[in-house]
Amino acid sequence: MKHALPLAAAALLGSVLLGAAVAAGAHSPGPGDAIAEIRGGEAHEPVGLRAVARSPELPRMLVVRVGPGWESASAARRREVATRWRATWRRVEPNGIVAVVDDESLESRVSYDRQGRAHLKDPPRVAGSVRE
Repeated sequence: MKHALPLAAAALLGSVLLGAAVAAGAHSPGPGDAIAEIRGGEAHEPVGLRAVARSPELPRMLVVRVGPGWESASAARRREVATRWRATWRRVEPNGIVAVVDDESLESRVSYDRQGRAHLKDPPRVAGSVRE
């Protein structure tokens, strides 16, 4: 009977560890978590983030709408943030697409290469304006 206590303690420890592992895996991040992370991130104001939503027509596509603050941020900052948005979305949607668009014109503001790096596009044209 001298082994009964260590075996009981081992069994108890095993069930506690198993319970902790199950509890830790009980909530795996989903699309709503990724959207909340992007909406609440430090990049919200500095880059003019206006809205983030899943496309109703193509659920694997995340539409990120940006306003005037987008052009005010440095190019390096915009690339960094857009690359992070894609990485965040891809954690929950492995084949996901991120569309960063101008809030007013809905023109695409970013394209991504195969490595997931963001490439900035020219600002949308305003009717009647001439680019320098």
